Amino acid sequence: MIYSGLLPPLLSAVLLFLLVTRLYSRQGLVRRRFLPFFLSAISFATLTVILTETLSAFSALSPKGLTNAWRFSAAVLLVMNLLLSRLYPPLPATPTVRQAFLRPNFMSSLSPRLRVRLEAAFRSAVPNDRLSVLLVALLLCLLLLTLAVAIVYPPNNVDSINYHVARVMHWSQQRSVAHYPTAIWMQLQGAPLAEFFLLNLYLLTGADALLNLAQWFSLLLAVFAVYSASDLLFPRSGLAAAVLAASVPMGVLQATSTQNDLVAASWLAVAVYLGLCVLRNPKITFVLFFTTLALGLAILAKPTVFPIAGPFAIVFFGYLLSRRVPFPALVLSAALILLPSMPFYVRNIAFFGSPYGPTAGYRNDELSAVGVTSNVIRNVALHSQVPLSGVIFDTFNSGALGILRMFHEVLGVPVDDMHFSMLKANAFRPTHVFHEDSTGNPLHLALFVTFLPIALVDVFRWSTGFREARRRVVACRAVPLMWCVVVGFVIVSGFLKWQPWGSRLDLPLFILACVPLGGLVAGLRRTVRGILLICFLSYALTAVCLNASRPVSPPLSTAPFDRRAAYFANRPDLLKPYMEISQAIKAVGCHQIGYRIGNDPFEYPFWVLLSEGGYRFRFEHVDIASHPSQRLRDMSFNPCAIISPDAVASYEGTFEDVRFGSYHLYVGRRTP
Repeated sequence: MIYSGLLPPLLSAVLLFLLVTRLYSRQGLVRRRFLPFFLSAISFATLTVILTETLSAFSALSPKGLTNAWRFSAAVLLVMNLLLSRLYPPLPATPTVRQAFLRPNFMSSLSPRLRVRLEAAFRSAVPNDRLSVLLVALLLCLLLLTLAVAIVYPPNNVDSINYHVARVMHWSQQRSVAHYPTAIWMQLQGAPLAEFFLLNLYLLTGADALLNLAQWFSLLLAVFAVYSASDLLFPRSGLAAAVLAASVPMGVLQATSTQNDLVAASWLAVAVYLGLCVLRNPKITFVLFFTTLALGLAILAKPTVFPIAGPFAIVFFGYLLSRRVPFPALVLSAALILLPSMPFYVRNIAFFGSPYGPTAGYRNDELSAVGVTSNVIRNVALHSQVPLSGVIFDTFNSGALGILRMFHEVLGVPVDDMHFSMLKANAFRPTHVFHEDSTGNPLHLALFVTFLPIALVDVFRWSTGFREARRRVVACRAVPLMWCVVVGFVIVSGFLKWQPWGSRLDLPLFILACVPLGGLVAGLRRTVRGILLICFLSYALTAVCLNASRPVSPPLSTAPFDRRAAYFANRPDLLKPYMEISQAIKAVGCHQIGYRIGNDPFEYPFWVLLSEGGYRFRFEHVDIASHPSQRLRDMSFNPCAIISPDAVASYEGTFEDVRFGSYHLYVGRRTP
């Protein structure tokens, strides 16, 4: 069974949870719901990074090497748990409690005080009204639906095909995460945490069937983190916040893909929750270290987290300084932010000369008030689009674009000014499909824009009434978080060029915005709150069902589901030539295959099609003399076939040119 390789990491995860729970219980701290779970999740992710980087240093990133590493980790964790159980034995249960477990009526046999505490805990954990039960049921339906889609569909997102999953294939081929010769910069310079998870899943299972689960578990982690953070600040608001976080359209669409925005958003949400726990009790230094480590994991997943987390980090460390937290502890915790990324930084600095490689095409050419305002307006307009067909939606989307152009006429700059944009003219146009690259979050944007001025008014409203006083307390806690989200949005707009797919970069901001929004929505009247949250869940379910890349209808139809064709959901025109090229290569028995990307880096399906039937091959990029990665080329690699999306005159004397649609397959006249 291909999934048996997952047993060692799963066992390590369970042992880590038991170890962290045992250590946490000995601290004598106030119990926080899910806090041991988050601490163990951070530990597991950090362990994954350590094992991956360590094996990579010895070129031992193979299925056998990784399995043995996880087995060794599980053995070490088991020994640590046994030692701690000897050092800190569990407190013996009282005879009353021990005997009560054996009696038929357990609750009635407990002492009145213990019974009250258990019943209160049960009521706080389980919904006790019809609206809450309905919301939990819809939330579970949404999560289970995305889980099913993530399992059924293969990785088919365009970015995943080009570099997210493609780099995983190169790493597994060379048994290392070191840089390799390629013309696709993002395969080298992109932050690798999400791909580390994909690499572990691929090597341990030998297939890509579970790769989408990395993002799905990130959605689950983000929902739990938002629930916990909102419930900590605004009691009994966790469910509303969790529903809002789970229903972010960009989030549920990415939860079934192999991108990395949701991975970054989940660890940032965990860092914010742990930061709130530290602010409640600054003396818990070990939680402070886990907070900054979670932030470091978010940065290792996607560097755009830096400007998003900046306002939150400034407020967090500023408050800790005001509470006179030991300065060495703050310095050490700040150093942990960069610790997970250090091996990645070392590789990039040695190759590119900078931690994140060439970024000139992504940053704004100049910093000006006009440019920042233009990007803010265009990014807001991205999230205001409703990707549904119909006269009402078309009119609304056209009106939003009209307002966008009117604002730019007032600013005196074109809508597609190349100083602040990545694409040329006509890049901003309405979309009528739900897609994980471009879908906005219109309902969440409208809710945020509506509640921000209301919360500001409530902050300065003074009243002796209980309801008004409660609203003021909620607003005083919500406004700082909302302003951090606004400032982060402005910083991202001022730093990065506008792009049509920029809405996915804002996903961490929308996830974090659900924390204060949950507290504000929970204060609404029950009927209004129920209708609002059901509308959000319904819109998210619509987005999942109508996903352009992974719709729900094909797997449910009576016709057999073609998993091979699903790889080409975004490029159906390439299915036939890719299959014919793969069959032709196998027919001539070529095992060293070169790939010339040209202007079409749609790489990963070749790895899948060529590996069918257990065919063994070596796949590397060629004709990259103009790229610095050329110096990494292995001179022993001598391709007997080269795949190219366009004709290459220099190959004609050495290779035979075979056309497959728009693609060319150059086969050596003398096959090695």
